[in-house]
Parts: sequence; structure tokens; C-alpha cells
Amino acid sequence: MNDRMNGVRLSTMNKLKETQKKELKGKRLILLRNEKSLSEEAADEFKKLCFECIRILGLPL
Repeated sequence: MNDRMNGVRLSTMNKLKETQKKELKGKRLILLRNEKSLSEEAADEFKKLCFECIRILGLPL
């Protein structure tokens, strides 16, 4: 599962502008960890990242 998620993360990074890449940089562990094992703060950051990636890629919610 982590390999697939990391693949999605990498392909997403390749589609982003430099400023967007800077926002996502350093968030790999939040994206790859089990959502249930994240702290409350990290879980909130995870949700924000997911919505931002969906918005940037133009995917439906």
C-alpha cells in the first residue's frame, strides 16, 4: 500500500509548480503513515493535503 501511495505522491509532485512542491515537501511521512496512527495535528494536516491534491489535480470530490 505504501508503495502505491508513494507512487501517487511522486506523480503528483511531478505535476506541481515549484511553490506547490515546497508546500508538499516534508509531508511524505504524513501521507504514508496509517491515518489511525497519526496525531490529531498530523491527521488535520493529512486531510488538508488530500483536499489540496484533489483540487490541484482537478479531481471530483
